[in-house]
Amino acid sequence: MKQTGNELKESRTGKLVTTIVLLTLIPSIYLANKFRKEMEFQSRANDFVNNLTSLEGNFLLIMILIPRIK
Repeated sequence: MKQTGNELKESRTGKLVTTIVLLTLIPSIYLANKFRKEMEFQSRANDFVNNLTSLEGNFLLIMILIPRIK
């Protein structure tokens, strides 16, 4: 069955919209996952340091957390 000009235009528009949505969502999902992992690291590192500093006789002068860069 042959498509009319209007149907062909609608098909192209739909494909364009789908492409734009995917090109927007994929980096957003990647960055959200990366941010979640960094926040989880920060939280675990703070918990670890707090557990160490709660021991008697320990003194923490400076706390610097540096995440591993991949």
